[in-house]
Amino acid sequence: APGEILPAPLMNRALEPFIRARQESKEAGVAAARDLLARAPTLLPALEAMLWLADEVSASRAVDTLIELGLPETFDPVRTFAFGRLGPDDIRLYAALRLREAGQVSTSRGLLLWLDGRYEEVNPPRYEFTGTEEAAEHPYPPAVRKQMEKALERHEDGDLEGAARLYRQALVLDPTLADAEQHLGVIALMQDDREAAERHFARAFELDPESVLARCTLASLRLGQRRLAEARDLLVPLASRDTFEPGELASYLFTTAELAEAEGDSARARRQLRLLLAYLPDHVPARLRLRELERAEAERQQAATQRAVQLPGQAPTKLWTAGQP
Repeated sequence: APGEILPAPLMNRALEPFIRARQESKEAGVAAARDLLARAPTLLPALEAMLWLADEVSASRAVDTLIELGLPETFDPVRTFAFGRLGPDDIRLYAALRLREAGQVSTSRGLLLWLDGRYEEVNPPRYEFTGTEEAAEHPYPPAVRKQMEKALERHEDGDLEGAARLYRQALVLDPTLADAEQHLGVIALMQDDREAAERHFARAFELDPESVLARCTLASLRLGQRRLAEARDLLVPLASRDTFEPGELASYLFTTAELAEAEGDSARARRQLRLLLAYLPDHVPARLRLRELERAEAERQQAATQRAVQLPGQAPTKLWTAGQP
């Protein structure tokens, strides 16, 4: 299988000496990278093959490895891939952003990338992630923290009723607990109780208007109600942020993509999903949604082409597409 060109366990073992050396000094890392490529001459060709032939997650792993090795001969294939035409748009955007992060492309102008079947100069925003351990810390009193930990454990185990009961008990201890309201909203949504979900999400947002997840979940609910202006008003304050937790960025970009699609701007929806995948390439819902929108756009363009070539009074012409007899 393409994703098995270079299995992750094998690649991780091969990279261990390089990672240890790089921690000592930059010079030691460069020497270890050159030694690795000399000792394993098939490594570089295998990583290059993964860029074009592997699944999206494996291709992004190949990009990461080539960038981390940090040699001219490892940057070159990533550059060729990122600014070429082959491969999924989102993975090539990911490669371009990794090159920008590594200082391997000019920052004085946008990135000229092949997107949606044409070259386009783009200047994607720069986002930074906060540490997940730091973000996970909450200044709960001991009794509340214990209750929330038990609730989250039940939630992760799939016991929604038990988790909801514990979240409510936590709210008895602290009625201002926005996290508990947010989780109760998620559970209500999973149980298809949209009225309760809206009540909990609105309360979570009221308690913590700075919460990205509270804003995005409430905006998503508004989108489902076709209250687009309200959804946009909830999302606009997040546009100026450049620091997110990974889950927050995913929620923000996915919801803005859905807003764009609801407003009839499918091109912007695709751009937002590609940006999400450029930062979080293993986000499966975003990739599935992007492929859905790309298929719809391809069908729209095919229909437009068919209308353009059809002469007045002539029966519709069936266009040949790949995979059809």
